[in-house]
Amino acid sequence: MIAEVADLDALAAARGDAELQVTHLGEAAPSLVYLYTREDAGPDTLHIRSRMFAPRAGIPEDPATGGAAVAIAGLFAGLWPGDLDLLIEQGVEMGRPSRLDVRIVRGDGGPRITVAGRCVPVMRGTLLTTG
Repeated sequence: MIAEVADLDALAAARGDAELQVTHLGEAAPSLVYLYTREDAGPDTLHIRSRMFAPRAGIPEDPATGGAAVAIAGLFAGLWPGDLDLLIEQGVEMGRPSRLDVRIVRGDGGPRITVAGRCVPVMRGTLLTTG
């Protein structure tokens, strides 16, 4: 679920509570809740501040969610008439600030969306296959 909230105060007050979600929405409650607020940063740029909660999936809050950035870009691609840049800040309220840069470019065959940002590796591993 993606929902826009009124301002930074409303975003800061949000909490991911799986029990409360089920109480109010039943078993159809979404497993992921992505909340955001926005401000214009220029004629073709939006500054987004977001939070992503997934307590029903065992994730209290995620500091940077690339998949949600693509989803919100898809939403704005349907609402915005031209090319658009999104500067998305996430993780601020949990003390792990991140920045994702999203670009929506119109072209033949529909919009093209790219997401970029820096990351810090937190684990390494090798995937083995059998067969």
